[in-house]
Amino acid sequence: MTVNRLITGVVLVIDFSPYGAQYYRTPKPPRTDWERDLREMKKQGMNTVRLWAMWSWIHRHDDNFDFSELDSLMGLCDEICLKALVQVILENAPPWLVRKYPEAKYVANDGQQIWPMGRPNTPGGGWPGLCLDNEPAREAAQSFMSALASHFVGHPALLGYDVWNEVWFELDGYIGNHYYCYCPATIEMFKAYLKGKYGGIGELNKAWYRQYSSWDEVYPPMYWGGYPDWIDFIKFRIANQGRLLRWRTSVLRKADPRALLVSHGLPTTLGSMANHLTDDWRNAAHVDIYGLSCFPHWFGYDGIETVKVHDMIRGASAGKMFWTAETQAGPSGEGLMHSKSPDPEDIRLWNWISLASGAKGVLYWQWRPELLGPESPGFGLCHLDGTPTERTEAAAWFPRFIEENPDLRKYRPVKGEIAVAVLPESQIFCHVAEKNAGKYAQAVRGVYKLFTQAGYQVDFAKIDQIDGYKMVYLPFPLMIEPVSAGMLAEYVKNGGLMVSEACPAQFGEGGYVQVPTPGCGLAEVFGAHAESGPETVQGDFPRIRWNGREFGCAVHRQILTLDAAEALAEYSDGGPAVTVNNYGSGRAVLIGTYPGISSEWGWMEVGPMLAELADYLGVNPRAYTGDPDVIVRLQRYEGSYIAYVVNLAQERRDVIMRVSEGVIRFVESIDVVTGEVVAAGDNAVSVSVDGRDARVLKLLTTSAPRLAAAGSVLEMEIQEK
Repeated sequence: MTVNRLITGVVLVIDFSPYGAQYYRTPKPPRTDWERDLREMKKQGMNTVRLWAMWSWIHRHDDNFDFSELDSLMGLCDEICLKALVQVILENAPPWLVRKYPEAKYVANDGQQIWPMGRPNTPGGGWPGLCLDNEPAREAAQSFMSALASHFVGHPALLGYDVWNEVWFELDGYIGNHYYCYCPATIEMFKAYLKGKYGGIGELNKAWYRQYSSWDEVYPPMYWGGYPDWIDFIKFRIANQGRLLRWRTSVLRKADPRALLVSHGLPTTLGSMANHLTDDWRNAAHVDIYGLSCFPHWFGYDGIETVKVHDMIRGASAGKMFWTAETQAGPSGEGLMHSKSPDPEDIRLWNWISLASGAKGVLYWQWRPELLGPESPGFGLCHLDGTPTERTEAAAWFPRFIEENPDLRKYRPVKGEIAVAVLPESQIFCHVAEKNAGKYAQAVRGVYKLFTQAGYQVDFAKIDQIDGYKMVYLPFPLMIEPVSAGMLAEYVKNGGLMVSEACPAQFGEGGYVQVPTPGCGLAEVFGAHAESGPETVQGDFPRIRWNGREFGCAVHRQILTLDAAEALAEYSDGGPAVTVNNYGSGRAVLIGTYPGISSEWGWMEVGPMLAELADYLGVNPRAYTGDPDVIVRLQRYEGSYIAYVVNLAQERRDVIMRVSEGVIRFVESIDVVTGEVVAAGDNAVSVSVDGRDARVLKLLTTSAPRLAAAGSVLEMEIQEK
């Protein structure tokens, strides 16, 4: 795989798929076990190891850095032929720096200053670090990153740097119900952000409906209440996280222009953007490779949700290579109650989901169980003493499989039939209105599950990515800003199909109610409008009826008046519930409630009805089995197709995989794992898939070659452009 980095004129050729695990995070594992453990990792087929470079542990004072432990580990990696991904951990400040610059501590909305301490993910202390909006703290962090990258420049074991481990605001919800940060430096940066957006104080007054006479009177909101100020503060904080990520990458690139720079996040962009301050689309744009942390048992994910978070990161990566940067290896959690331990079948399923979604590597959290702090004694792929488990053996199969089938690395997922539009303003507004974005997250989760189980590949797309999709779906779209509305209208005008849940653009810029609704010009696109706000669903659920099916409304029911649109479905008590309108060369459909939430509330008919609606509108799945638990993911390379048929259920399923002739006409397929020829007919193939397992089929037209098999290729070349 090739990573193009135009900014430095360097092309990185990574000729292997990174498989491995997190290993070192002071104070564990014991130094006496390092060589034995790393050799065991290599023996199990692993090729990559993650090593934490903790600011508080290495930066002893001013320009005094102690890299001795990392030096020993990097030397062992080189000797054993493992690649090392060094994690740059700034969320733990050196004690001397805290003492020298106490004003740089984080400050909560109630004025509480946060003194650095130990935390489950930072047992060595110093968490959460200092607020890097303060110049002295930022300069010290820059000194540390520069020294780290300069020290290891050109090291033969170095794969690169993870510039920010799980990009999110770690203080959120950890110490009481507080908001951050209200230190003087952050407040001044917020004012600078407002000046850049509005210009003068008069324009800010118009936007916020205030009577400020000076910028000295402006301060960020501290308690829940208003809309415009909170929306601006959240947008500022998200943008500020992006600024800090760009700063980290620029410092490391300056010190080592040829190093691979990666990052990964918790997959919470679709529900916790406003409080975690994470936007995976923004994050992925600033690094060479992006990824995610995925702990299905700990996070409560079922199979569909595990696929969803991978699909989300794939969309955010926008064609770049991505990987599963942390996947659950053992019982996970904090304190005395941890999740159940994965069994080998779980490890197998999660690997297949990663591969089927297009991820090009898997790194486990972690090799050895934790030995100190509330995360101990969990998380390990091995026993406490470092010896392999059945999970280790299940994990070891996959790097060997990829090594034996290197052409698999070349295949990329095809574009989905349906894109769920990711509009940050819709989620931010839900958070500001409700103190959380739970309803937005429910809507997204529900509709993704419904379409995926109906056989569609559902992608996630920001507004600038929607062109080319047959259908774009808007979940919980109560707030849509004018720029987004204009791009959606243009998409429909040019031939696209837009399907929206209730109340699109009920609120516009700054959270102001729009008249008419849909606002921001979308009433003309939908050919319908609402003369009042939505009805809150309470008690007796109004139902939407269409084609012999019905489901109950959830949260809201929007009463629609037809203009140019026609009604496709009605409410049980009368009136249009689903409308369709021709606009330009495309069509816009408006549903008077939130089907994703209705599904989450238990209305079973929502899925079949949405699938029938999509079929009625001319959107059909390209590869499917008809079994809601067995999904198909197509990947393509130079006209050749691979189909991953993944069984999310516990038991074996016998299915017929059908592929649209508009994609490929195939006469037989080859099972990539076994080499078995699987006969096909009518562009379909019958397959049996064990529970929590997958079949990987190469679809053959007439005489397409089998996947080339090759020996071990574990190297990274860096070539000048």
